[in-house]
Amino acid sequence: MNHFRTTTLTLACLAALAASSVVQAQGFRPSGGRGITDIVRGGVTAPPPVPTGAARAPTPSTAQRSAEYIVALVNSEPITNTDVQTRVNSILRENPQQAASIPRPELVKLVLERLIAERTQMQVAKEYRMDVDDVAVDQAEQTVARQNDISLAELRRRVAAEGISQAEFRGDLRRQLLLTKVREREVDSKVKVTDSEVDQYIREQRDTPSADKSLSAGTVTQTQARHILLRNDPKRSTADAIAQLAEYKKRLQSGTADFAGLARDNSQDASAKDGGDLGWTNPGQFVPEFEEAMNRLKPNEVSDPVVSRFGVHLIQVVGRRETKLSQAEQRDIARIALRDKKVSEAYETWAQETRTRAYVEYREPPQS
Repeated sequence: MNHFRTTTLTLACLAALAASSVVQAQGFRPSGGRGITDIVRGGVTAPPPVPTGAARAPTPSTAQRSAEYIVALVNSEPITNTDVQTRVNSILRENPQQAASIPRPELVKLVLERLIAERTQMQVAKEYRMDVDDVAVDQAEQTVARQNDISLAELRRRVAAEGISQAEFRGDLRRQLLLTKVREREVDSKVKVTDSEVDQYIREQRDTPSADKSLSAGTVTQTQARHILLRNDPKRSTADAIAQLAEYKKRLQSGTADFAGLARDNSQDASAKDGGDLGWTNPGQFVPEFEEAMNRLKPNEVSDPVVSRFGVHLIQVVGRRETKLSQAEQRDIARIALRDKKVSEAYETWAQETRTRAYVEYREPPQS
């Protein structure tokens, strides 16, 4: 199933995956070790667990909010003072100690530049007529809740408690998913990893104490899984595919069908002839949304339908094992890790080039 192996930006979420700015706005703290500048400039990140009973900083009062006006035009599209201050306040609320180390005017400048970069990338997505449907946003919302170990209802309660409407929250998720799609299209296909680069990476990892343990120790946890794939099809919506796979899961749970049989008869992946069997695989071999769902399953468990860029999947974990990696497998893992690193670097370059090509006009605040 090589066409399904991950070759995309690991910016994510998932795919579903929420951006750092979205996560911060909802009261989900970013992972430790990141400076305030990294948080402002960072892209999509997987949300970390929500600390139990964590105190929430007070929301700025109406009196503290600045007047509305345009602060920048990006290829004629406006960014307003409200856009900037909303992002700044989210960062200050969720990173009070780090934010205290930087003057607010400097933070405002950093945030404005981040919003300009995002706007230029959204305009690229618009040029390609890219879109994100409601089903993908639904899954993104569920992923944020799951990765923070809370229910969807609790997530929505916390969002509302922050004074953020459901429409605003889902709009942020949709925007981040769209940014991820355009980054994948513009960056991923252009990144190549040579055999000599893999050799050099393995040597470097073995000489570094904090290196990838699978390369230094030569062992890894492998997973054997099956899946049923219903591909994206103009005649069948994503929602229809989800409903179909949900029905298959009910049949599996009732014992009226077996996974291999359903896969052989219905899956649109090359693995269908093998009952959906993907064989024993190493970490990092699948796209993030598939791997994240697979990793949560115990042996013999079946997932809910999972949406990826390939379509909708139903996944069953057959087993897991600790195994010693062959030289070829170590090289595969090294190639994946190195590709992720090169994609990240290539994205930074592409983002800067996209920003440079844009016409940006800064506006001074209106005189009182």
